[in-house]
Amino acid sequence: MTFEGATLSLKPETTLSLYFKGLPEDTEFTCDGKNVDTAKNGEYVIARIRGIKANELENDFTVKFTGGSVTYNAMTYCRNVLNGGSDDENLQNVCKALYLYAEAANTYFG
Repeated sequence: MTFEGATLSLKPETTLSLYFKGLPEDTEFTCDGKNVDTAKNGEYVIARIRGIKANELENDFTVKFTGGSVTYNAMTYCRNVLNGGSDDENLQNVCKALYLYAEAANTYFG
């Protein structure tokens, strides 16, 4: 099994998708207190953590499955985009805005 990467969707809710190779299609994922859906896309099995709240954007989420686990968070995705992971200026701007949004949410929700 290899962890291949992540994507972040901001519509209609914030969803962090983690991509794996070498896992069975029927792999069940768990993540404390979060809804995790499993999907298959070509050679990837995907764990989708749905419903991430504004004040959780900087939180680590540990996705567990038989034989392993992966810890990731939305800001890690943004950091990767901004440190050479994408040349898409629009995506970079969204990630910068998301950082500011996460900081404001943490201040607001304390």
